Amino acid sequence: MLAGSVPPGNDALWDAANKAGFDTTLLRRVESDTGRLIEQGVDEAIHLKIANILLDTDEPGTMVLATGDGAETEQASSFTQQVRRAAKRGWNVEIWSWQNQLAKRLRDTRLEFPNQVKVFKLDAWYDSIVFIKGGSYFVDGVAKTVITRSCKPFNLTDTKIAEASS
Repeated sequence: MLAGSVPPGNDALWDAANKAGFDTTLLRRVESDTGRLIEQGVDEAIHLKIANILLDTDEPGTMVLATGDGAETEQASSFTQQVRRAAKRGWNVEIWSWQNQLAKRLRDTRLEFPNQVKVFKLDAWYDSIVFIKGGSYFVDGVAKTVITRSCKPFNLTDTKIAEASS
């Protein structure tokens, strides 16, 4: 399952995810006290889906989680808690994250459950994951023109996966 918030939307991404068979959850951003649009409820929606899978699935499997977020939400739920719950129920868990975005408390679940939780760094596949939509953008009040960069082919080999594991 994939979850996110709109705006900003990226219809092509969400359409591709739906066509690939992913359950997608999109929530509208809400206005904060400062007038900025902020995400609300996206993490909680994912936590709920994970909890439901853990409750409704008789045979443990492998949960693949693409996040580095180890923070607890206002509702006192977190990806870290869900990883622990899955491991306690016999699930294997793969955490995929950018190295610099991986929270220590989430990363350290691999120390609590060394046979079940593995952490992988996405950095080696940056050019295959991240695309850039060209156009004119304002960054800190200055107009910037960016050219489109498509993703490179995905090179997913056992060697590359082993190198990404920590």
